[in-house]
Parts: sequence; C-alpha cells; structure tokens
Amino acid sequence: MVRSQRPRPSWSLVKCIRIYILRIVTDLPLKLALGKRDLTLAVPDNELRDSKFVWVEGVDEENIQGTVREWAKIAAVKPTRIPGYWQFKQGTPLTGALQAKGDEKVVYYLHGGAYILGSARPSQRTGHIPRGILNHSTTISRSFALDYRLSASAPFPAENPFPSALLDSIAGYKYLTGLGFQPENIILLGDSAGGNLALALSRYLTKYTAPSLSPPGRLLLLSPWGDLSTSMTAPSSSRVTNEGSDIFSLKFSTASGLGSYGARAYLGSAFDRNELKSNEYMSPASPSLTQTDGMFKAFPRTYILAGGAEQLLDDSKVIAERMKADNSSDGWVTLDVVEDAVHDFIEFPWFEPERSNALVRISRWLDQD
Repeated sequence: MVRSQRPRPSWSLVKCIRIYILRIVTDLPLKLALGKRDLTLAVPDNELRDSKFVWVEGVDEENIQGTVREWAKIAAVKPTRIPGYWQFKQGTPLTGALQAKGDEKVVYYLHGGAYILGSARPSQRTGHIPRGILNHSTTISRSFALDYRLSASAPFPAENPFPSALLDSIAGYKYLTGLGFQPENIILLGDSAGGNLALALSRYLTKYTAPSLSPPGRLLLLSPWGDLSTSMTAPSSSRVTNEGSDIFSLKFSTASGLGSYGARAYLGSAFDRNELKSNEYMSPASPSLTQTDGMFKAFPRTYILAGGAEQLLDDSKVIAERMKADNSSDGWVTLDVVEDAVHDFIEFPWFEPERSNALVRISRWLDQD
C-alpha cells in the first residue's frame, strides 16, 4: 500500500498486484505439466479471429548445414511438419492467396516461454506482441508466427532437445521465402526464449547462406534470453538486483525454477551442460565465451527492447555491446531500456503507458526505409 515499499515506487498499486500474481503463477504450468500442445491437429478458421492456420513442412536435409547438421545427428533430431499462424491487421480480408504482394514487409514471430511453454496461437498471451505491432505499424499488415516444438525433461518424458526448435525456425523462414517474401523484407521477431531462437536463426542464416535463405532485413528482440547458463549472477547483476521486481518467481535462479528447467530441457541429454556456457547458438551473451569478436558480423539491423526491472536486463546489454563491436555503422544496433519495466512487458496490455510508447518507437523503426 505504501509507495516507498513497492518493488518500484513508480508502479501503481494495481500494477503491483498484477505483477505479484504473475510471480505466483509463472511456475504453475511447469508444476502441472500444462505446456503440452498437440501439434498434429489443424485449427479451423472459425476458431480464429483476424488470423489463419497453416502447416509448415519440415526443412529439407540440404538446408541443414554445418555444425547444426552435426548437432541434429548427435541429438537424433529430425525435421517435422509444424503449425503456423498468420495474423492480419484488423479489417484485412482473409481470403485469397498468402503469397507476398510485391515488396511487402512481414513479421516472422518466434514466441517466448523458456523453450518449454507458450504457443504461437494468436489467442494466447503471446499473440498480443505481433498484434500490437500490426496495430501501430503503417507499413506492415500481417505477421507469421511459428509453433516450434517445445522441449521437456525429467520429471516428464524427454522430448525435442536442441536443435529441434532451430530446425523448425529454419523451416518457417524457408516457408516465407517460398511465398515470395524477400529476405530483406522479413522482420525476425522474438521475445524471451523466442529472442534466443531468433538470434540462433540469424546466426545460422549469416553463416550458411543459400539463395533462398539469406539473412533477414531486420531483427527485433524483446527481453531476449541471451545466456541459458545463467552465469551472470554477481551481486550487482540484474539477475540478483531485479529478482524482487520481475514477473518470475524467486525460484527462477534455482535448479527447480522455470528458467533452469527450460535450459536443461532444451539442452537435452546428448550434450554436456558446459555447452550452455560455450555454445554461441544457445548463449551468445555468456561471459564464458572465449571468442566474441566477429560473433555478430553480418547480422541484420537490430532493435533490442528490455525492461529496467527485469532479471534478464544484462543479457540484452551484453548482446547489444557485442553487436555494436561487430557492426560499427551508426544506428545499426538500438538498445531501448524502459525504466521500471518487467521482463517482456510488451506482452501485457495492462502495462501502460510503457507498452504503447514502446510500440510506437518500434513501429517507427520498422516503418523507416
């Protein structure tokens, strides 16, 4: 009740209560095994609003190259058909072909959820993110979200370890270019774990380029999870200083917490745990990486949005710092830290006025040439 006793004095009492509830319920899906989705069922149009369900075929073998190909063999991961959802600006006709219209821009969205939770379905909480961009942008009229495979580990049956989600994201990108979208007109968007996946996909596309798989034109990261090893735990780190003001529960940094379980499930049993610290596809913000020069060379123009009250703030700062070191062009990398905002705040329509103000800034960045 007393403003000076709140995690952030700028927060209203209602905002405090909402965040407190989120901290309580964040671990519930994991505890109750509610993250399971059936990716074999199509969703009819009459169950969707301003959106459309499609199937995306698994990426073919020739488009799995280099170390990613080797990792897939080690983990016994195979490509598979996955669902995807188109979301359209309100009032846009849903009939007709899905092919790109000339030089049309499109948002390719990879949702968050610690690699173990979440859905691309527009009616889910994550659907607020692309919808918010569509509502504010003047040049983008639709987005595509991929329901990549989620990981699981003990005490549940193990499934879909790394690089399952990465293979799925490559398939989604190939699907868009197959519809005629030019890579330079694709905006790759990811929040939280989806931001981690978007970074991995961008890395793959810059390393193993093919005519149909050139890097995207822009990369938009919202509270990206940059260090799956959670190595940045010094007393002055954001994981410690912001532990009491974020939407995660206090168990986030423990072995049984959501983040630790997500990292363990995504890593799988085929790789040593040290891989979380040393693999740039998993943890590009890890302080344990011995070689960081050139890590982000040839990456697309990037906008990173983070909350000043979130635990993963340092992840965003390190990624921005390393990106700027490899891309000296003025304005190539934008780091936008919103004071007193929580992790992935843009996902919550009630986190105002910070959310709307951020969407205006992001849309201005997206709409410029």
